[in-house]
Amino acid sequence: MFKYIKVIFRGAYKILFAYPKIRKYAKNRDKYSLEERYAYARKLINIVMKAFRVEIKTEGFEKINNDETYLFVGNHQGFMDALVMIYLFDKPFCFVSKKEAREYPFVGKIIYFIEGIFFDRENLRDSVRMIRECEEKLRNNRSVVIFPEGTRTRDENHMPGEFKAGALKPAYDTKTKIVVLAMDGSYKILSTKYKKDLVVNVKVVDVIDSSVYEKKNTNELSSEIKEKIINNLYEFRKQ
Repeated sequence: MFKYIKVIFRGAYKILFAYPKIRKYAKNRDKYSLEERYAYARKLINIVMKAFRVEIKTEGFEKINNDETYLFVGNHQGFMDALVMIYLFDKPFCFVSKKEAREYPFVGKIIYFIEGIFFDRENLRDSVRMIRECEEKLRNNRSVVIFPEGTRTRDENHMPGEFKAGALKPAYDTKTKIVVLAMDGSYKILSTKYKKDLVVNVKVVDVIDSSVYEKKNTNELSSEIKEKIINNLYEFRKQ
C-alpha cells in the first residue's frame, strides 16, 4: 500500500484528472484520429512509468524499421506489457487482449481507444474472428502485438507456458514479418513486493521473414519462437 501512496504523490494522481478525456476517447473513437488518441495514450503512460520509477532497457531494436508492418510475438507477464509496448513505440499498433481486459478502468480503455482487439479465448468462433481482424489490420499496414502464451506469467522464476500456434496465422496469411520479443520484469511494476529497481527488459530477439517461416508449419515455428524467448529470459535473469 505504501508503494502506491508514493506513486500517487510522484504524479500518478494526474491520471485521475485525465479520466474524463480517457472516457471521451473511448466513447467517441470516430471523432478523433488514431494518431491523436495514440499520442495521448503515450503521454499518460509516460506519467505512469515515471511515477513507478520504471527503467525500460531495450536491445535489438535496430533490427526493425518503423516504416514496416510486423506481427509482434512475445511472452506475457501481465497487462502492463501493453503499456510498456505503447511506451516504446510512437507508431500506432494494434494490441490483442482477452475480453476481460476490456473492463479494466485504465488499461482496458487505453487498449480500446487505440483500437485493440478483444476476444474470448474460450470461444473458437471468436478466436477466428480475432485472427481475421488481425489480418485486416496487417493488410492496412498496422502492426499487431499478440501473446501466443495466452495467459500471463508473473514471477521471476516462471517460464512461458504453452504457445498457441494459431496466433501466428495472421502473419502466414498476410506474409507479414514476425518480430520475436522477449520481455522480463513488467510483472514488478504493480507488485507491492518490488518497491525499487523496477527494470523491464525488452529485446527484439529475431525478425523472421515470410520466406523463412513459410517452410515450417505454425506448430514448428511456435516451438522455435518459445525456445528463443526462454533462452533470452535466462540471460536477463543472470544479469
